[in-house]
Amino acid sequence: MTITQLLYFREVCQRGGVTAAARTTHVSQPTITNAIRDLEREFGVNLFTRQNKKMILTEEGVYFYNRTAGILEEIEKLQKQMRDFGQKNKKLVIGIPPMIGTFLFPDMFSQFHKNYGDMEIEMQEYGSVQTLEMMEDNQLDLAIAIYDGKESKRFSSLPLLYTKLVYCVAKGHPMAQKSVVKFEDLREEPLILMKQGSYQNREILRRFQEKGIQPNILLQTEQLYTIEQYILRQEAGGFLFQDIASFHHDMVGIAIEPEIPIEIHLIWDRNKQLPRSAIEFIRFARQYVQEKGL
Repeated sequence: MTITQLLYFREVCQRGGVTAAARTTHVSQPTITNAIRDLEREFGVNLFTRQNKKMILTEEGVYFYNRTAGILEEIEKLQKQMRDFGQKNKKLVIGIPPMIGTFLFPDMFSQFHKNYGDMEIEMQEYGSVQTLEMMEDNQLDLAIAIYDGKESKRFSSLPLLYTKLVYCVAKGHPMAQKSVVKFEDLREEPLILMKQGSYQNREILRRFQEKGIQPNILLQTEQLYTIEQYILRQEAGGFLFQDIASFHHDMVGIAIEPEIPIEIHLIWDRNKQLPRSAIEFIRFARQYVQEKGL
């Protein structure tokens, strides 16, 4: 029994016949047929019955398929890991919300590239809620997102930064002198929010709903620049991280009551065989947090 024979057997099972299996594996039909026949001779059992040119698994064939599926999965994981060890896979796919990427991403990744300049990073920009969903669907190697860090059977995480949401207006705005705002104070105020799929959108709308208030939302966008421009032109108020608001000399960040704390974490799947690029980034992030005192 060889790995190649197992691969051909799996393809026949999944494709329903030799012709389709030969097409997807790019070998001849006799090659597939001989591999199946050799397995049957070795074991002394029939793995398939042939009905109207279709390959139907026997009881022994079903058992063999179920056992080999796990074996092939482990082999493929091992192959991927060994390619990573051989430095053949230097690409890292990481999800990060736009608002987090604005103030945390540039310095962190600049430092990372000084040590790992040959690694390619593909950044997927979505809100924290959608980013975590993509992690669950195995579309990302890592994520930097808003996360409470509570015990999870699926994810491990490293805290990177603690901040909070503030209500932002331009310095000339009538509310700019306030030290604190409540959601009742914003009942009539025009607002601009991040789009659905963001933690900000979900939490702000939930707070309004708890107060029985229908907010006056002018626009929902995934572009942080758009939000900042609406605020600075006094066309709307918005909700930003305190760290971002402090960057703008013409903007005021007002504390929200009750407070909306933000925990930003580096997140990875503890049950997944991580590529070497992800392992290296996690190692770097631990050192980065320690050196920055975050």
